[in-house]
Amino acid sequence: MEGIQRIGIPGASSRGVGSVTEPHGSARSCKSGSYSRPAHQVVRLLSNLLRHQDVKRKKKRVYQNKMWAAARFYCGEAEKCYRARAYFGAMVARSSEIEALLRIFDFVQSRRPKDRCKDLYGLINRAFARHWIPHDALRHWNQAEHTSLKTCLHEIRKARNGVHANLFQRDLFTRRTVSNITFLVHAMYSFLEIKNARNLMKHLHERGEVSDAEYRT
Repeated sequence: MEGIQRIGIPGASSRGVGSVTEPHGSARSCKSGSYSRPAHQVVRLLSNLLRHQDVKRKKKRVYQNKMWAAARFYCGEAEKCYRARAYFGAMVARSSEIEALLRIFDFVQSRRPKDRCKDLYGLINRAFARHWIPHDALRHWNQAEHTSLKTCLHEIRKARNGVHANLFQRDLFTRRTVSNITFLVHAMYSFLEIKNARNLMKHLHERGEVSDAEYRT
């Protein structure tokens, strides 16, 4: 078949030879006199290899879809809690929404599971270390706000730690706090969407599907 690379098959002769089909269905090497794998086993090996590659691609899509579904779920729960004046639940849901959003970027950039962040603290630090947020977006934030974006995200993380009894601070869970966190979550969506769009344009430009003039605009 065209387009399929030759792969080494255990038990098969490494020298290129013609083969004779034996009565029991196995292929015998005319030069070496040793038996190689039956043809149906070779097809099975190739099928398993292609299936494994498809499974890996599906796992990537499944994980990203799972994180998007989680983010949407947390968003819906946060809105329900806010309307019900359950501000603690709203704050926890919004913080978890940010984590789900950052995990999508972490998954794309860290292929090996052991290289991915284990908690929100690591995700926030990696987001700034690897420039997931565009520089012009950070400049705009710093001009408009008195507190840096990274500091705000870590404050949200610390507030969410109120789920642990020894770190609970009742005065944090107010309507104003949740409103501020919601504003920050929406800003993160905008910043990461800009970064994702720019990555897509860069990829298309490298493939020659976008001209230099279109890429720079």
